[in-house]
This record gives sequence, C-alpha cells and structure tokens, in this order.
Amino acid sequence: MGNITIAVWVKWSGGSSKQWLYALGVDSTKYEFLTPKLWSGKLQSAINNETGVWKHVVTTIDSATKTSVLYLDGVAVATNKNVTAGPSELYDATKDYSGYIGKSFYADPYYAGQVDDFRIYSTALAPDKVYELCNASIDASQLVTEAKSHLSIGKNIVSSDINLPSNYNGTTITWNSSNTAYLGNDGKVDACGAAINAAKAIKDNVNATQIQVDNAVETLGSAEVIFKAAVIKVVSADLNKNGSLDVGDLAIGAYHYGKDSTSAGWATAKIADMNGDNIIDIIDIIDIAYIASMIFE
Repeated sequence: MGNITIAVWVKWSGGSSKQWLYALGVDSTKYEFLTPKLWSGKLQSAINNETGVWKHVVTTIDSATKTSVLYLDGVAVATNKNVTAGPSELYDATKDYSGYIGKSFYADPYYAGQVDDFRIYSTALAPDKVYELCNASIDASQLVTEAKSHLSIGKNIVSSDINLPSNYNGTTITWNSSNTAYLGNDGKVDACGAAINAAKAIKDNVNATQIQVDNAVETLGSAEVIFKAAVIKVVSADLNKNGSLDVGDLAIGAYHYGKDSTSAGWATAKIADMNGDNIIDIIDIIDIAYIASMIFE
C-alpha cells in the first residue's frame, strides 16, 4: 500500500505534549503518528492546541510524490513534501497489530480526550474528498448540542444590552427573546418601553402595593437616565460650535423648534435635530432642557 488517508474526529482534554492520538506502525523505528501539540518525530501531524472542542483531523500520504498533507475541519493546514517512509513500511505481516489508538510506542502518557469515527483509506484522498468527508460525517444535532453547552450570556438578570454570540465552532447561532418588549433578539434592552409598560400594569392593578408602586417609580427613573444617555450626544449639543455648552446652544434649539427636513432652511436648522429623526420636536427640547441642567448644576 503506497498511499493512505487517516481520518478521525477528536476532542482533546489537554495535557502533556507527548500524548499521541494514534501511532501507526509496529515499533519505534518506523511509524506515523498524530499528537495534539507540535513535537518532533519521523512522520508528524499536529492539530491546533484547542481543548474541549471536536475537530476533524485528516492526514494523507502520497508515496509517489512523497507528500503528506494535514487537514483540519476539511481544510489543508500543513504540507510535508519530503516524506521518506511510505505506508507499506508501517506494516509487518508477522505482527498481529499495526499500531495503537490513544498511546505511543514509547513510555508516554495516554491520550486524554475523546475519539470518534476513526477511518483508514488505502488512498490519498484529494482535497475536495477530504472536505466532503468532514461535512458528511457531521451530525447536525451533535453540533447544536455542542454549541449550546458552550453558550452563556454571563448574567441571569438583564438590565443592560448584552453581547449575544452569533457563531460557535462554525455553527451559526440565532437568538429569540422571551420578552421582546424588553429585550430584543439582538440583545438590545428597551429599558424605557419596559419601564413604561410595567408602570402601566401597576397603575391598572387595583391591588398594587406601595412597594410595587415605589419599584415602578424607581424603574422609570433608571429608564430616564438610560434614555438621556442614549439620545444626548455632548458633541452635537454644542450647536454654536464654540467648544462649550452655553445659553447660545439653547437659543438655537428654541429658534428652530417645529422645523423638519421639508422646511425651508433645514440645512441650517438640522443642527438642532439632536436625535437625528429629521424633525426638531419635543424630544429635542427635552435634550436641550437636560443640557441646561448640565450647565447650571
């Protein structure tokens, strides 16, 4: 046998660099092996130092071209064009074994991890075939389970925007909020809307306690702070561009109140459009009033 392909799914738990995932051969004189970490040897393959993650690892050997290629998750990551020992040299008909899975030919530690779908082909698979092999052996449900086991938003009570991961190990992740009135599917919190809805519910509840009322008021106050932080941009509030916030900025906002993008002189007036909604309305006036409080505090 002049050519060979070894394909396997692995999930390494970490540990010594001398762990061998497999060793093909009959003894320590001639062998082909794979280790989770880079380590010198006769014929060597190496996978990235990633623990707790399933990886599809393939090594092909073409004796005619003296070429060995290492593939990780269907993609070639390393090539050796000076292979001196062919697969046929790794076999001895007088032996009842041709290597090990999970141990080496030396007194090295056993492999720490999991192995699945170990395959050997009597040909050096082409790159497209390696890619097909990787994807054909993927169980979608396993990928979903694996992704879920590594997901955490880092908090149980959500009071501010959260970063929702969209990908894990090649698996696309989407999110659905159980309460989109408060938390969007993109992880953005609508604190104002949630606070208003909660306050309305307390108002309509004839059995609401004073504690519930006080909590609703406190929540509305917190939402007001979030709202102000979201709509007020200190740089854009310097309407007269003099490098500070002053009464002149307030005057400009008041002068242009009521104008929108269809109004004459909008090119000049839009400087007072604090929240960029193409109209200078009560929201912008609230912004300006808040700026005034910042000035006179």
